[in-house]
Amino acid sequence: MTWDIEEDRLLREVVPSMRGRGRGAVVNLVSPANSGWSKDPVSTEGVSHTPERGASPVNMHSKTQRTIESKVTVFRTAFDESDLHSHVADEGDQMWQESFCIVWHDPITQSGGNHHFSLWRNQGIADIWSWVVVEGKEVAREQVHDIPIPDEDYADTTVGGMHAICGNDFQHYTLVHTFEGCTVTIRYSAYLPPVELDYASGGASLGKRHFETLGTVEVTVELGDRVLDLTGVAFHDHSWGHRELERNPAGQWMFGVFGPDLMASVYLRQTVDGPSQDGWVYDHGDLKRVQSASVQATIAGDGLYPRRAIFDVWTEGGGHRFTGELQAGAVEGGIGLLAGDGLMTFECGGRLGGGLVELKPLRFALPEHRAVLRLPD
Repeated sequence: MTWDIEEDRLLREVVPSMRGRGRGAVVNLVSPANSGWSKDPVSTEGVSHTPERGASPVNMHSKTQRTIESKVTVFRTAFDESDLHSHVADEGDQMWQESFCIVWHDPITQSGGNHHFSLWRNQGIADIWSWVVVEGKEVAREQVHDIPIPDEDYADTTVGGMHAICGNDFQHYTLVHTFEGCTVTIRYSAYLPPVELDYASGGASLGKRHFETLGTVEVTVELGDRVLDLTGVAFHDHSWGHRELERNPAGQWMFGVFGPDLMASVYLRQTVDGPSQDGWVYDHGDLKRVQSASVQATIAGDGLYPRRAIFDVWTEGGGHRFTGELQAGAVEGGIGLLAGDGLMTFECGGRLGGGLVELKPLRFALPEHRAVLRLPD
């Protein structure tokens, strides 16, 4: 089955709420001169590179670099160090949450994982959605929906089997997830400072603020009597605020990383108010917001997993075509979400990279469908 979605509508320009925090101006993006999966992050002038609390710095050695001037666009904002820590929930909002996520992929060994927790502070509970694939097969999973919230700061907290440690520069994180029979240690280093997207645009309600990065990982997997040292590419995000997953009943998301000079994160959502698109592409020093995107996805017979996907993505700088082929899949979600995650090898302009495609098929009729079908309210 092939699923074509063509949405050619320009995104609204939305200036994220700064809530009195630092304002963006001009940043100096420093891009390593070499290509490939370098483990050196792209640094930003004025950003601290002090090792994170409780973890060793990852690949902080210097290299020959070139500096590129780039204006901050509306989706790039400055963050205060306090945003690495716990946020105060809006009083009385039972749907307020704060979440952490790292997704990683080693295309050489067909391994990867998606590790996510949410803290529903006013409900006093947390949930965990987390899985690990090694050499093409799922080897570990934790699915918990109502464990107590730990009395710890977000920057260094243990939720179920997940122990997450935030660095102090928004580009370094350590995650240790202990499953039954498997322990995964992830050392994440972002190529770029964080990009903020509007998680409440176009009818979605996924959070008041959200930032994300793409980069590289070193991963140690202890599986039975085996110890595997893996490397790969990865995505990290942190969001907080009011979240109603039901307002985003379908959609597609991809991230692909080809090296420190080329990467992308693209969202195509079907919300209760209509389609919405967002995301960003970084290409040789230029950070651009997604203006228009379409995806053609070949779905497996189970109706959930992406077998192949072609994302055509347009920014003001031009277009990119990202073509992904499935290596391994895993079901993703929990209460309010069912999605098919595919660890994908990506090709773009002759270059190979890794990443993930997440497909969330529509499972019920939206208001516009109900009107066409003359269904009762």
